[in-house]
Amino acid sequence: MGGILIHLGDAVPTVTMAVAYIAATLVFYQLLVWAYHISPFHPLAHIPGPKIARVGRLYEAYWDWLRDGRYMNKIAEMHAQYGPIVRISYDEVHCNDPNFANTLFGNQNQVRDKPQHMCNIIVSGALPYSTIVTGPQGLHRARRAPMSRFFSRAQVFRFEEEVHRLASVLVDKMLLSERRGKSFDVRDAFNCFTADVVFLHALGKPLGFVEMQEAWTPNLATWTEMMTDMVYLIKHNAWARWAAIVTPKLAGFFNANVKAVNELINVTIPALLKSAADDVENDRMFPTLLRGGMDSKSKVVPGAEMDMFRLGGEATVLLTAGTETTSAALAIITYHILARPEVKAALAADLAGLDPTELKWTELERRPYLWALIHEALRHSPPIAARSSRIAPLEDLVYIPRGGDKSADVAKPLIIPRGFTVAMSTITCHYDPEIFPDPAVFRPERWLVRDSDGKVIGNNEELKKSLITFGKGSRACIGENLAMCELFIMTAMMALCVVPRARLDDRMTDDYVTYDHEKLTLQTIYGNVATHIVVS
Repeated sequence: MGGILIHLGDAVPTVTMAVAYIAATLVFYQLLVWAYHISPFHPLAHIPGPKIARVGRLYEAYWDWLRDGRYMNKIAEMHAQYGPIVRISYDEVHCNDPNFANTLFGNQNQVRDKPQHMCNIIVSGALPYSTIVTGPQGLHRARRAPMSRFFSRAQVFRFEEEVHRLASVLVDKMLLSERRGKSFDVRDAFNCFTADVVFLHALGKPLGFVEMQEAWTPNLATWTEMMTDMVYLIKHNAWARWAAIVTPKLAGFFNANVKAVNELINVTIPALLKSAADDVENDRMFPTLLRGGMDSKSKVVPGAEMDMFRLGGEATVLLTAGTETTSAALAIITYHILARPEVKAALAADLAGLDPTELKWTELERRPYLWALIHEALRHSPPIAARSSRIAPLEDLVYIPRGGDKSADVAKPLIIPRGFTVAMSTITCHYDPEIFPDPAVFRPERWLVRDSDGKVIGNNEELKKSLITFGKGSRACIGENLAMCELFIMTAMMALCVVPRARLDDRMTDDYVTYDHEKLTLQTIYGNVATHIVVS
């Protein structure tokens, strides 16, 4: 027995040494990888950027996760130092020139995949199977095609009256005598409105936030805020992604917010989908897809893509995303109308003569100041404030510096090799002082075109080309038409019915509606956008 113990004792150092050798080898290998990333041999070595960012993703994770969504702020600083193209990671490049958007996002015939790194933000339940986090372009196109026709401009026109009806009910609730003189966050009211509009459009029935509950809360903000609070933790940590996957089975051990998110994903949304699909008269998007009522182009989608599980994830992402983003823009619009007398007066003059009971989207689009106000708000409140990344696997991307051409010596083109991630961000593009002078200033007048006498003769459609609020290319926001319909009708209703009797709460300042950082969505120094008002 003693001999055996002696031999076992001799083996312990051997095992320890083996583990040490393996660990040392792994560390040495990782150091070699990091050295390669910052070496002149890397394919992206010709693109400027800080070495600490080129090494790997730790720098990004620090500013995204540990510094609460502030990597976009660091990227803006990089652009100020290095120019319009910077390397922000070992395999990712960022551009802040809006003129590059069409090249990056491509057209229907160009392959643009979404990097897995950016798809890791949503991993729970069926959410990873939703279109918004689908990486390969072919699969993305197949998943998006059946839904696209339901969000066409013509289709939104069909249901415009429903948007107007819900806007009217919401405004009436704001003007109720029992609410007068009491401060409330109009963002909560808009959350109720946008949630009901999106659910009604996509499922055929609203959640009842506007018409069935007296208060402005609860609303979907509870769930969306919980999701955005976790997004960078999940993105940068494999263990967090694993935890998010198993969370539905362990939800009872977590706090109320986690339970609420999981109930939304796994109980509420599937129940609403089933109820809507069982109504054979319901011709809205999700009931139609669940019953297999797709057009010929959509039949190439495998049946599994149209089952209750995957469409439940699709519905959760689409419905929550379409709620929070539009409500933020409406809250920012309301703030600036009430905070700036010149905006309030110009909008009132622009809408003079309109009957709030007879508002039409197409008519409102022809009101130049209203159009300008909404587009300036979209410049300041993009639906997605984080960067949008693409991979062009089949072609190198060519960036031509502003004011140059392919043959100009003073503006030499820069080649970004195929297969690497390239990103753009609404925040950096929309705050470009060369395109938007005094970019931090909320100025609707920048969107107006005037004649030689100073008379407004239209809107600046050329400037609109630099607005990437809804993205571009085959992955542009599918709900843009519905969002614009909501923005025009709700803004006009507010201006005509509520604004004349409202004021801002005394606590309100620009800080409540101004970008400070992002958690996918825009965040102020106080958190989510908020506009507290008092109606008399």
